[in-house]
Amino acid sequence: MARCTQTRDSMPSFSAMKAFRPDHRGPGFRRPQIPSISAVWFLGVILGALPASSQNSPSVSLNDLALDWATGEYVSPIVCKMEAGPVRGLRRVRIERGPKSTVPHISRIIFKDIEADEALRCFTELGADAPNLLGSLDIRHSVTKRRDTVFRDFKSELRRNHGFEFDVLRGALAISKILEGEDETHRIDFKRGKARIHLVRSASDFARLLADFSSPRKVVLELESRDGFVLKLPLALVDR
Repeated sequence: MARCTQTRDSMPSFSAMKAFRPDHRGPGFRRPQIPSISAVWFLGVILGALPASSQNSPSVSLNDLALDWATGEYVSPIVCKMEAGPVRGLRRVRIERGPKSTVPHISRIIFKDIEADEALRCFTELGADAPNLLGSLDIRHSVTKRRDTVFRDFKSELRRNHGFEFDVLRGALAISKILEGEDETHRIDFKRGKARIHLVRSASDFARLLADFSSPRKVVLELESRDGFVLKLPLALVDR
């Protein structure tokens, strides 16, 4: 989760952004413009979204393909109420591949600071609270063995589940509700939990939330700890 950025790096901080009226977003905010793809996305998602190294390597596993599919920088829109009025910004989450020396391979989900210290409250346009999330999680797909059918298995799982489920090997998040008068932070350990990344369903609340983003992939990141704590974030891919 990151600094609220206009594109990815240039949007002014919450303190510098101007308030907006309900019918006007103001000059301080523009949605990132990412080249769109056809609604007939499936072949592109299956192979076009994977690095050439994965597509051509005879020694990759389903774990490698699933991690490559999930890799990228994502944003999620939030609104923060300031003294001058509400402003819109972006939360940023990055999923990056871990060290090649780690076998089986892993990826790391990194949550960056919203940096809305002066906000009275932060929330989504659906009305839900948007807490600040800090930390990282290491993830891996459960199928790590190399198989001759790896690409067929990848296509089948993606078609069936519209995404992938990963095991969380280690990691915790500091979750701080951004609300005036409250400064309590909870630490949630996700070790041995699950991370699910699946495509946003059309006509869903999350699809409407991400409607202004012309992104090659819109997903829901769902995290579940061993004790049943669940966190869901709608994310739009903005950079591989």
